[in-house]
Amino acid sequence: MTKPNIYFYSCLILTLTVATLLATGSSLLTVSIDNNEVIPLGTIITWIGMIALPLTVYWGIKEMRKPSLTVHHILAGLLKIIILL
Repeated sequence: MTKPNIYFYSCLILTLTVATLLATGSSLLTVSIDNNEVIPLGTIITWIGMIALPLTVYWGIKEMRKPSLTVHHILAGLLKIIILL
């Protein structure tokens, strides 16, 4: 298995896990991660999902990593900006 495949499947598993946790309203989302009980674990889980989703697209579509057409260059650039945000 190549590195892009490993990255793709890792991001896909993360994305699906986060989506499942959010869709089911898991009690894991409300667990506090600090002593003051201010920051819930759901915040971190959601951020992981928000980063893993565009990475799944990036690693899953070869044209996003090595674009050949002008349109694909533009889309790849936008996707990289979304990942960095």
